[in-house]
Parts: sequence; structure tokens; C-alpha cells
Amino acid sequence: MESAKFVMITLLRTLPLLTFVTGCSSEIKHLQSEEPERHYVDTWCAERGGKIEVTLPDKTRVDCLTETHAIEGKVANKWKAAIGQAAHYAVKTKKIPGILLILKSQKSCQYLSRLKNVHSALRINDHPVTVWTTGPASEKCSAPSFLNVYLLQ
Repeated sequence: MESAKFVMITLLRTLPLLTFVTGCSSEIKHLQSEEPERHYVDTWCAERGGKIEVTLPDKTRVDCLTETHAIEGKVANKWKAAIGQAAHYAVKTKKIPGILLILKSQKSCQYLSRLKNVHSALRINDHPVTVWTTGPASEKCSAPSFLNVYLLQ
């Protein structure tokens, strides 16, 4: 009887830990199953006839280089880094800067809105930055009005 009580107490103490570990492992599996940033950029670029991962003389790499644009692809929460990289690539290639914003969830829409707030100030090589969106939430995020001219899905 005493050993059964010990087993029951031990089981009750470890149950929350088992639940936590099980929950974490399912979350990890979910994160691993999401497509990586590279997948979205490569697919999008190939569909438009662009060159993927073009290395420039300064050893930086443009995610997608088309006849007219030097494009940096980033997941939405890295939108600020995308601006700097797109600007750098545009200057180095003398092409129009572009950002491919990857929207993976409804939460990503807030980053598209933040990009809207600075968009009017973004002119590189006398061109506005062109913004495209892709990803599972691309259709869920309504395009802010500033993107109507430049946003190509």
C-alpha cells in the first residue's frame, strides 16, 4: 500500500512536467514544419524569372535580382533590416529597390502597417521602394493604401 501511494504521488508530481514537455515538443514540431524564409523567396523569385542569391562584388548577396529590381526577402518582423539591405543592393546594382515581405500569420500584418508608416520617406536611386507580399497570411493582410501602386502579389 505504501509503495502504491509513493507511485501515485510521484506520478502526480511529474504529470505537469510531462504535459509541459509534450506541449513544447508539439510547438517545436509546428515551428519546424513551417516553410523557411528561403523557400518563399526562391519560389517567388523563380516564378518571376529572377536570379536567386546573386553575389555582388562586395560579397553581399541579393535574394532576387530581376531586370528592374534588386529585392530583399524577409519575414515580416524583420522589415527594418529589409529596408537597409534593399537600399544597399539597389545602390550596388543601380536597380530599383524591392522588398518581398513574408507574411506567415495574421500577426504579420502589423509589420506591413509599420512599413507603410515609413514608405513615403523611402526613395533610393530616385525610385520608391517596391513592396511585394507573399506567404500564408498575404491574403489576410489588407494592403495599406500606400501599396496600391507598388504592391504586386
